[in-house]
Amino acid sequence: MILPGSRLELIRRSEKAERHAHHLDVREIGGMKRLIVVSEDLFDDYEKACKEVIARIIGGRLRGWKFEEEPDDPGSAPSGAIGNRRRS
Repeated sequence: MILPGSRLELIRRSEKAERHAHHLDVREIGGMKRLIVVSEDLFDDYEKACKEVIARIIGGRLRGWKFEEEPDDPGSAPSGAIGNRRRS
């Protein structure tokens, strides 16, 4: 699927062989260099990145006011939940 006017081409894994393409390849398609994005690989990369961020927060390697725990407020997300942080 070519997005009109875009420099991205979104494909599925099942299309990789017929297009001789890999995730994040740059290919000339329709006279324009386009970045090939394989949707399933993109989601795998996103999941891997999320897990890494969570591991860094838990391991204390990612710090900042957004990751500090506060006591539970009635009606708020449980303590430790991302998004339940407030700037001090």
